[in-house]
Amino acid sequence: MIKKRIAALAAALVIASSGAVVFAGDYNENKGGMPSTSGPKLPSGTISGLITPIVTTSDSTGSKDEIDYTVVTEERVKNADEKGTSIKIPTKGASFTKGAKSALATASGPVKFQSVSGDYSYTIDPSSVKGTKGFRIGFEIIRNDDTNEVTIIPLGWTGSFGCTINLRVNKVFVPDGLDLTKANNYHITDDGKITNEGPVTANSDGTFTVALSSASYYVVSAGSAEDVAAGAGVDGNGAVL
Repeated sequence: MIKKRIAALAAALVIASSGAVVFAGDYNENKGGMPSTSGPKLPSGTISGLITPIVTTSDSTGSKDEIDYTVVTEERVKNADEKGTSIKIPTKGASFTKGAKSALATASGPVKFQSVSGDYSYTIDPSSVKGTKGFRIGFEIIRNDDTNEVTIIPLGWTGSFGCTINLRVNKVFVPDGLDLTKANNYHITDDGKITNEGPVTANSDGTFTVALSSASYYVVSAGSAEDVAAGAGVDGNGAVL
């Protein structure tokens, strides 16, 4: 199982430019990520060896680096908020300006974003926004039929996003053997700590929604934390949240 998951992760990172990818980039506050908790740990370097930041620029508006992206401006956020419409974003990228970040924080409600591919959509609630610096955000989504799990990898970023992203994943990424009504969202940090973030929201159309606020990666599974740890090559020792 470990070989299958590692192979899937590695393959996904190699072909990241063709998958469901949008990148995170220049939010520099609170890079500590998730609160430190006890739990099973992956072998040292396992995650860092697989997940390598691709975008390293620090400008607030973004420059065209190694990906294609669209710039989300303050005007676009305010317009979407006023009209209740979704901001269309290319599957390969979205870069938020400082003005957009401020507009997200003062919006009347959650602001909606939709990838043009239909692979995913997400909302950002104003109450979750922290800080004023612009950012980029991105995900690689992997369907694993061998383990009946979905892996979500935020790419090109470490630590906290500076907001909570409620990510709705297309049903094409859901293995036939995964019962979403029993699935939990497990967050695995770079140092190997596994935290059960709680149940996913199973939607009536076969999609599911998870709340993401920090990097490393997430595994949506109907199994226990021990199962997820074992699939990641951990012996399962240590406290499980």
